[in-house]
Amino acid sequence: METKDVAWMSEPLTQRIAADCANKALRDVIAAPASPLPGLVCTQFIDTFNVVLDRAVPGSRVTAWCEKKTKPFPVEL
Repeated sequence: METKDVAWMSEPLTQRIAADCANKALRDVIAAPASPLPGLVCTQFIDTFNVVLDRAVPGSRVTAWCEKKTKPFPVEL
């Protein structure tokens, strides 16, 4: 990952930051889901994750594209 402010960051560091931010966003969303509908909760998670990740690494964002090798992980609300 390359950032404007930090320059190059190692893959393990970016993975750790992304995982920590995803966990924080998930905790926030599970604490107050906007809807019982999975699609709206997913949107709320992405929005929250964008905010949390941008605080950790300014300019970061979440996309809707997943790598084909990514394995989905179901979350019960």
